[in-house]
Amino acid sequence: MCGILIALSRKPLDRAHFDAARDTMIHRGPDAQQSVFLEADTVGLGHTRLSIIDLSNRANQPMQDGNLWVTYNGEIYNFPQLREELELAGCQFKTNSDTEVLLHGYRVWEESLCERLLGMFAFAVYDADTGCALLGRDHFGQKPLYYADLGDVFIAASEIKAIKACAGRGFALRKESVVDAMIQDFVAEPRTWFEDINVVPAGHQMRIERTESGSIRSAISNYWTFTPDANPQPITQGEALEQLGVELREATSSHMLADVEVGSFLSGGIDSTCITTLASELLDTSIQTFSIGFGGNDELPAARQTAARICADHHEDNLGEGDFQYFKDRALTVFDHPFADTSLVPTEHVSRLAARKVKVVLTGDGGDEVFGGYSFGRYLAPRLGPSPLLVPTVSGLRSSASFWWDALLFSALGSERWGRVTKDRIVNSRRLSVRRRSILAPELLQSIDGYDPSWAHRQHSIDALDPFRKAQWIGIKVALASRMLVKVDRASMAHSLETRAPFLSPRLAEFALSLPRPVTNPTPDWYKSLLRQWLDGRIDSSVLNANKRGFDLPKEWSSLDQASLASGEELLPNCVSAALIRPMGWHRLRRAPRLLWYFTQIERALDTGMFAA
Repeated sequence: MCGILIALSRKPLDRAHFDAARDTMIHRGPDAQQSVFLEADTVGLGHTRLSIIDLSNRANQPMQDGNLWVTYNGEIYNFPQLREELELAGCQFKTNSDTEVLLHGYRVWEESLCERLLGMFAFAVYDADTGCALLGRDHFGQKPLYYADLGDVFIAASEIKAIKACAGRGFALRKESVVDAMIQDFVAEPRTWFEDINVVPAGHQMRIERTESGSIRSAISNYWTFTPDANPQPITQGEALEQLGVELREATSSHMLADVEVGSFLSGGIDSTCITTLASELLDTSIQTFSIGFGGNDELPAARQTAARICADHHEDNLGEGDFQYFKDRALTVFDHPFADTSLVPTEHVSRLAARKVKVVLTGDGGDEVFGGYSFGRYLAPRLGPSPLLVPTVSGLRSSASFWWDALLFSALGSERWGRVTKDRIVNSRRLSVRRRSILAPELLQSIDGYDPSWAHRQHSIDALDPFRKAQWIGIKVALASRMLVKVDRASMAHSLETRAPFLSPRLAEFALSLPRPVTNPTPDWYKSLLRQWLDGRIDSSVLNANKRGFDLPKEWSSLDQASLASGEELLPNCVSAALIRPMGWHRLRRAPRLLWYFTQIERALDTGMFAA
C-alpha cells in the first residue's frame, strides 16, 4: 500500500511544493518517499511507500524502465504468472516486485494492461517518449485514484488532500453532494464533495496526453466490461458448491502473497470467519487475528471462539465512548470530506490495533455484496422482520400502509412477479423527499433544480436482471466503491496498514455473480445461502447461524450531546450562512442521528475552510 501523486503541467512544477504535497500522504507510505521530475519539470511523479513485496530499496518508486516510469499503489496478486509471461516475451526484470510487472506489461500490452491484472491497484505509467500517461484503477475500486483536470495542470493522487496541496488552491463545495449524502450517506463516484475533483471510476482507466497547443487532454474508458447474465447457464447446487470451494481457496491463497507477515481482521461474522479460517489452513504458523468490541452486546465472544478453534494468535480491544469521540473528531482529516458511516470508528480502532503487530491484514469485505447479503433480501420479499407499528403519526401511518400494500401484492403475485412489478423502487427510492426538502435552504434547492440524485443507480441499473440481482449489482457498482471501500482504505491507511479482501477477487466475484439466483439466494430469509452452505461444518454453527450485527455502535453514543440538542440554539450556523439548510433546520434531524452527524461534519468542514468560497 502506498500513496501516489502525478502532475502534468504547462509550466514547470515547484519541486519543493510538489514534494510537500506528496508528503501529505506519508501515512500511506512511511517506509520511503521519492519523486522524479521530467520534461523540464513539467511532469512530476511522487510516491510514498509501504513496503510489502520486495522490501529492498531497488523496489522503491517511482520506478523506471527506459522511457517508462510508474508510481503505483496496491498489490497485483497474479504478478508471478504475468512475470513468467513477460519473461517469455523477452522482458528482463531487476526486482522481485509486482511494480515492475506494470512497467514491462505496459510496454508489451499497452492499454490492454489493466485487463490482465488481478488485484487492487491505482497506478500511473508515464511514457517519456510520447508524453502520455495511463492511469488505471482496480475492478471494484479498492484503491483510490482522484484527479483534477484544471486546464493548465492535471493532477492525480491517492487522496484529495494531496491534490489540493499540489494545486495550491482550494476547491468549492459541490452543492449536489449535500443532497446525495442526505439520501444515500455518500457521494457516488466519479463525483466527490468538491467541484473540479473527480474519481477514476472502479474498473476504468484514463489516458492523459498533451495536445500540440500544450493543453492536456484526458479520456476515460471501461476495461472491466463484466455484468451479471440475466439468463445464466444452469448448474446444480453440488457443482456450484464444489467450484465455490476452489475459487475461495485460490482467492485467499493469492491474497496472502507478501514478504511480510499477513494477519486477519476477525469480527465474529461469517465473512471474516470464512477468510480467517481459510488463511489459517494455508499457514505453517498461527495467524494473528484482531477484533474490536464495545464492552457489551458485540461479536467478541464469537471472534474468540473462532480464534481458539484455529489456534490463532488473537488480539482484541474494547472501544469506549471516549474512543468514539476521538475518532469521530479525526474523520474529516482522514477522509478529506464528510463521512456518515459510524462504523468508520471501530474500523479505524481495529486498524490501529493491528498496525502494532503487522503491515497486512485480510478482511471479509465484499462478502455481502458478492454473495447477496442481508441488505438485498428486501428485493425478494416486501420486507423482512415484523411489520411497522401503527403509531399515531402521518409518517407512521404511511409506512404501515405501504408495508401492508406490499404484503398484499406479494401474496397475490408471488416473489418473482412482485419483484418485477416493484423493481423501479430500487432506483426511485433515491429521490429527495418532501421531508428532506423542508430541511434544505431554498437557495440550495433552487441551485440544484432538476438534479437527479438517482443518476448513479440508473447508470448501473440493468432492467433484464431480476430485482435481487439488479439491486446486488447496483450495490457493488455504487455503494461498495463509494462508501464501504472508501471507509476501509482511509481508516486502515491512516495507520499504515494494508487491507486485502479475497471476496473481491475478480474471478471469485464473476463466478458468484454468474450463478442462477435460485442457486445463490433461493429465499429471502437465509442470506448468502450458497456461502453458508459451503461453510456448514467448516465453521462453528453458532457463528454460521448468528444474526448479523456489523459494527453498529451503542445508540447512547451520539454525535451531539443531549444538552446541545435541548439548548434551542442554532447548532449549524455555518450551514445556515452558506445557504445549505434553513435556520434551525437541524430540529428536523434530531431523530435522524446519521444525518445529524453528517451535517455536523459539514459544519466543521465549513468552519475549518475545507471548502473554498
